Amino acid sequence: MGKALKRWIVPSMAVLLAAVPAGCESVGGLDLNKVLVDKAAESVSVEPERVTSATIGFELDWNEELLEADLQEAELEGEDEAYIARQKKLLDWLTSVSFKLNEIRTDENGRVLASGALTFGKGDIPFRLHVDESSLLLEVEGAKRPLVIDIGGVLPIDGGLAGGSPWFGLQNTEEGEALVRTVASYFIGHLPNPPSIEAKLSSVDIHGTKTNVTHVHAELNGKQLGELIPAYLDALSKDEEGLRKMLNDVTQWIEDLPQELKTVLEVDDETLPAKEEIEETVREALDAFKQLREEFDASKEEAGEEWNEAFNENTTLLTDLYVDSGLNIRKLAAELKVDLPEMEEDYAFIPLEGFTLRFEQENWLEENAEPIPNVAKPLRALGLEDMESLSTIGGLRLFENDSLIYDLLKNDFEIDDTSFILYPREVWAWEAPYYVAESGEILLPVRQTLEGFEDNVVYQGGKLSFYDEATYQEAALTVGSDKIKVNGAEQTWNHPVVAIDGVAYAYADDLLDLLGAGYSLVPGDENGGLLIERDL
Repeated sequence: MGKALKRWIVPSMAVLLAAVPAGCESVGGLDLNKVLVDKAAESVSVEPERVTSATIGFELDWNEELLEADLQEAELEGEDEAYIARQKKLLDWLTSVSFKLNEIRTDENGRVLASGALTFGKGDIPFRLHVDESSLLLEVEGAKRPLVIDIGGVLPIDGGLAGGSPWFGLQNTEEGEALVRTVASYFIGHLPNPPSIEAKLSSVDIHGTKTNVTHVHAELNGKQLGELIPAYLDALSKDEEGLRKMLNDVTQWIEDLPQELKTVLEVDDETLPAKEEIEETVREALDAFKQLREEFDASKEEAGEEWNEAFNENTTLLTDLYVDSGLNIRKLAAELKVDLPEMEEDYAFIPLEGFTLRFEQENWLEENAEPIPNVAKPLRALGLEDMESLSTIGGLRLFENDSLIYDLLKNDFEIDDTSFILYPREVWAWEAPYYVAESGEILLPVRQTLEGFEDNVVYQGGKLSFYDEATYQEAALTVGSDKIKVNGAEQTWNHPVVAIDGVAYAYADDLLDLLGAGYSLVPGDENGGLLIERDL
């Protein structure tokens, strides 16, 4: 296969398959092939006036009996009532989740402007996204500071991708659209019709405007889907002439490219495949389609009854396309409902009976839309480096106390609470263990304990200082002394800080009282684990 041909067939197919969920023959006088090829071509073209809204979501159908059994098992294993209640609440919230983009706009320079919301059982988390050739700005409702990410040379903006595939050099070009149409016409043209499909004239609301459309509705179940896959592979493997024409058209497309695009795409006339190479590619592709069909049949036979359970009639796919007189898809809706096979309780790791995926999209034009500006970086914006250096408590404090996301993180996920375990010397001979004094009191390794709370510790010449972000305390200790300075004020502990094998130790009651934490032996732990906890 010619190098240039190899380079472009694969990405063309990838773009096609990402952009086109299905294809069909003409229905009710509507040429669906043309509609879907046009949709595929949109993936490499930009209309600044075009606005899109999209929603993707899922619903989980729990097996209530197994779910209750799991929660009862957790209760028997000693989990407290608060944990059980929290698990029930989280499962309820995750039963229905959706991600919505209210308005998405792009321009010929690769700038993007969008707003949307993540919706789940607890509520909505709105956000706003703004992208240009060098920066991505994300603003989340309740966040005190926006996030700015430097994307220069990372994303396919402004027709190029530094260090990436030259395919992105075709973005927003007539040549790129022509290539996608050529390849899409072949692969979409062989997609079989779903068993149930109909088209009728209708009037629907699109972005608040009644619009006359042709409404195409299609349905199929899991069993039918399993039958369409081999039918599609058979259609591809039998159309030798169609495949040869498509490859010749792609070769001609490469030859006709302007020289500047050939340079960007790293192709020249010398790399064009000869007739013999095209014929070799045709044979390889047809053999590949046949091999895929054989592997499909073998997998089906090997799966046996499991295949019928997976591709069952209770699994359904519904799609609705709304096409205007210009053959533009103005609205799209799809629903995939998957019915999972029954599993014995011991093997049901996730107690689900099934789930539903939904996708909706609307497209319209705003002729008077304002141009998308470049990203204006706020002075107090966070960068990725800032995020990487944040502690857990620091991340929580990025959000307003009365915001939904703060309440979710603090009260539901309890991310500001801390717990970790230390072990005695008999178990932790290679790390700093805890010790039990003759009085029965516990001695903790200061550095390891503070690092368990994500505190930065400086230890030099018998002096140790740290800042505990959660309690806003800056403290300084000295080995051999019971005096401690906290935010500049001197305090006296019940015991001095001591050194054991060159490591600074403090009595647990002194150190943990300062930090607002507590400790207890882990019940039933033969290794003597000491649980340290802080609940903020």
